[in-house]
Amino acid sequence: MTPKPEFPIYMQLKIVHNHAIDKARWDQTVSQSQKSSVFHYSWVLDLYDTEWHAIIDDTYTFLLPYFVDGKNLTTPEFLPYLGALEYTTFTETIWKQIKQIWNEHYAQGLYRLSKYHRILSTQNQIKKIPFRQIDLVNDYLVIAQQFAPELTEKLSKAARHKLHCSTLRSVNEYIKLSRQQQNKPQSYWDFLHRLIRTSTQLTAGKMYAVHNQNNELIACTFLMFFRNRAYLLHSAFHPEALELHADYLMMNTLMEDLSIYQLSLELHSEHLTSELSEHFRYKMHHYFEYRFNNPQNILSLIVQFFKQ
Repeated sequence: MTPKPEFPIYMQLKIVHNHAIDKARWDQTVSQSQKSSVFHYSWVLDLYDTEWHAIIDDTYTFLLPYFVDGKNLTTPEFLPYLGALEYTTFTETIWKQIKQIWNEHYAQGLYRLSKYHRILSTQNQIKKIPFRQIDLVNDYLVIAQQFAPELTEKLSKAARHKLHCSTLRSVNEYIKLSRQQQNKPQSYWDFLHRLIRTSTQLTAGKMYAVHNQNNELIACTFLMFFRNRAYLLHSAFHPEALELHADYLMMNTLMEDLSIYQLSLELHSEHLTSELSEHFRYKMHHYFEYRFNNPQNILSLIVQFFKQ
């Protein structure tokens, strides 16, 4: 007698390589799911690495993308989270099956799941990572009334030093300033360049920049958009910019520009200080980071190494 499966037939999950995925069906699920983000689209995943993998079911009603480095499961530093998209409730049973699949195939891993996976908040090996979200109502004056008094002073200082903020069109200028201020591997900059170039061409991304009175670029930030959300993903500042409060000017400008769209702005840039966001009314949310080590798989890799 065939044992009864632990999951319904439509939730029998399997690992599929990127090249075997029907991208049209994949992106259709991303477009229809209420739990998706812009990071789930196949074109974003392809920009990072065309060798990505996914756990899916046969009907594309469950999708969970991830990346592999050798025998290790990884999440790109630049993408704040991914996670599962499904038309059913994300249950402990589903999570158990995902962990079982990963443990069978990978020696160790790090994976970040979105705030919609709240059931993970009580699970072992899970770390809650906070991020701030600012809801931009359709009236900038209402937003401005919520500013802390110190913010007006900082914006006045930026104005006295004749700083000006506007959208930026040159990806090369953005990358040049960022590389001068941040020590990252070449692969990081290559991906960021591809992501900015492609997303701005698709009107799914936008850059802002602050120039000083000599028209020199001293600050920049990059956002992506999806439905009613904006994701502030990266920023870079020359030391002069922080002294003159260019970060406050840039934040104020993009909030004024985006308020007409009534977006929820997620702040994921490690280069925007928590002190800055304290001057705006925000909500605190969490995504979930899962780490695992499989000693048995690690041992098999060591054995294979010495056999070679």
